[in-house]
Amino acid sequence: TTEIYTLSLHDALPISKNKKLAQSSKDEYYIKRIIALPGETIQVKGEDIYINGKILKESYRKDKMGYAGVAEKPIKLAEDEYFVMGDNRADSKDSREFGPVKVKNIASKIYK
Repeated sequence: TTEIYTLSLHDALPISKNKKLAQSSKDEYYIKRIIALPGETIQVKGEDIYINGKILKESYRKDKMGYAGVAEKPIKLAEDEYFVMGDNRADSKDSREFGPVKVKNIASKIYK
């Protein structure tokens, strides 16, 4: 059965490594935070994240961005895509490296 989750900005999610990256036969996951939602445009400039041209305010981020990766240029997300990042931005494998994540690769929602 498929469970439907209501996903929101800043939710933390387990993202399937093997479905997205096809590098593992084991069930392995990244835990990442939603930074941009379907239909939005994201870009990273220096230490700032822009969503639809406006700076994203983040209260949970403690370190430097590190790099912009694929988000150096604006990325318009499809209706089934999310842009995710780790909270430890300087040392995180996330959408800046592997691109937007399709909803089918989100294993579940982490509840607080």
